[in-house]
Amino acid sequence: MSLPRNRTTVDSLPPETLHDILMYLKHCKNDLASTCLVSKRFHSTSLPILYETVVLMFGYHGDYLEEQFTSILTHEHQGLPFIKNFGIQGSLVYFPLYPKYPLESQMAAEITQTTTMFNCLLLSVLRRFKSNQLRNFIWLTDMHLTPTIVNELDARQNMLQGAWVFGPDDLESTGIIADSLFKFLNTKVQLRDLHLGTIWTLC
Repeated sequence: MSLPRNRTTVDSLPPETLHDILMYLKHCKNDLASTCLVSKRFHSTSLPILYETVVLMFGYHGDYLEEQFTSILTHEHQGLPFIKNFGIQGSLVYFPLYPKYPLESQMAAEITQTTTMFNCLLLSVLRRFKSNQLRNFIWLTDMHLTPTIVNELDARQNMLQGAWVFGPDDLESTGIIADSLFKFLNTKVQLRDLHLGTIWTLC
């Protein structure tokens, strides 16, 4: 009589092995989200990988802006504690060939309103992160990085290892760096990767 063979199943895999396997799906967000639904074990292992990097993306005039922020500002969002790399990508200020409004003042008012909403929502997200939670910050938008946002990062995120700041001005070539941004970058001893430039060079 032969002895039963020990079979290796997914459930019998060590936690670190399962983690290493799921890491192959790191850049396949939809597939990784599906693995969260397999079982409690898959959920607990997949969730930190799924939310390790979150970049909120929106279109011209802030299209999808509210939806993007609302999704992450949900009360007790389960993925929020796992975010290590956080960023913004999109365009809020855009003057098309055929403007939506014939009067420039109306367009300017819309941009001002969208900008104010953007800063309030972003500040709300940043204040929900734990101190020293973030490792990388990404800013790829035609919006200026305001002192309020910079001060929030400076006060609570002291373990940043990388910063990608591409705004409306070419900060590197023109030397236009706000005092708050300079202080923020100059005091981060862990900062190893720093990239400054204009958003238009990425188009």
